[in-house]
Order: sequence, then C-alpha cells, then structure tokens
Amino acid sequence: MPRRFCGVPSPPLVPRSPLPPRPALPAQLQLKGGTTVEGCIYAFDKAANLIVIESTSAAGGDDKVDWRMVNAAVVEGVTVKQEPPAASPRALPAVSEEQLKARAEKLERQHEEALSKIGKGVTADAQQTFDWLSKTLPCSWDGHTIVVMDAITVKAPYHSDDCVESIGGDKMALDRVRRIIAQEKKKAGLVA
Repeated sequence: MPRRFCGVPSPPLVPRSPLPPRPALPAQLQLKGGTTVEGCIYAFDKAANLIVIESTSAAGGDDKVDWRMVNAAVVEGVTVKQEPPAASPRALPAVSEEQLKARAEKLERQHEEALSKIGKGVTADAQQTFDWLSKTLPCSWDGHTIVVMDAITVKAPYHSDDCVESIGGDKMALDRVRRIIAQEKKKAGLVA
C-alpha cells in the first residue's frame, strides 16, 4: 500500500514517499550519499517532486533562515525530531444577530432584484435584449415589454425600431436605447 502525504496517496512518480504524514515538522532527511539535511519540512510539491525545508541560516542570526529544495527521489529516510503539539480548539468568534439579520435582508433584496431581471414567459431574444440594456440603464419587465428608465418601452420582436418613448419622454434617451440594441444585435450577428 502506498504511503500517504496529507491524507492523499503519493503520486505515481514517488511510489514510496519519504515524507512523514504531516508537513511542517522538525525533521532530519537522510539523502543518498550519506548527506543529512535538518530543518522543518515546509512543503512538498508533488508535481516537481520537491521537498521544501526551512532551516536556521548558515550565515547566522536568529531572524534568518535558509530554504532548501530537495529532490524527493534522493531522500532515503526521514527522522521526525518532534511531533507537533496537539491543536487546542479555538473559541469561535461572537456572532452579532443584528449583522446576521442585516446580511440576510441584503441577500434577500439582491435575490429579488436578480429575479426581477428575468422575464417570465419571454423568448431568449427578449431576455438577451433586456440583459444588454440593463448593463448600462435601469430596466424592468412589464409583462413581455421591456421598460427602460420608466420612459421607454421595447416590445416584441425587440428590435431598435420597436422602441417607443412615453409622452413627454426624452428623445436622446430613446436614441441611446435604439443605438444600444442595434450595436449589440450587430455584435451578436443578429438583424437589428
């Protein structure tokens, strides 16, 4: 049975992984040729088949460390110097009920807003037109009609010619909506 590293079977390149079952342990690696490397096993890169070791710096100083990358294929043995301390359960942070309620209400509003942007019983072309317009303009559905800025309506078949401004509406806004529909349909390869 192959050895396991972090609960995962060793990769096929390393049928017998020389690593202990947990990383970040003070250990001594015995390498081929009689060399030893001491330090803390920091990481194991399965793809590169490398062990990363952190050890006290050869240059000296308490705040300096050396990092060595050792090819796992040259490791003949591993001696764990010290088992890690048992992790004590940490207390969970306090949870504010007010914050939870506020977050739930915010998520509910976002969900309702997202649902309101989905037309009921409309064609895919109608929904696509609505999505194009709603990227830059406030839009809503009134049955099968797209209402833009509460002043312009777009009815089936949702072409630029199907845009109508309300009484006393803004002619520039109507032109903008028509231009957006025409440009997006052109980009999508559809007839405007």
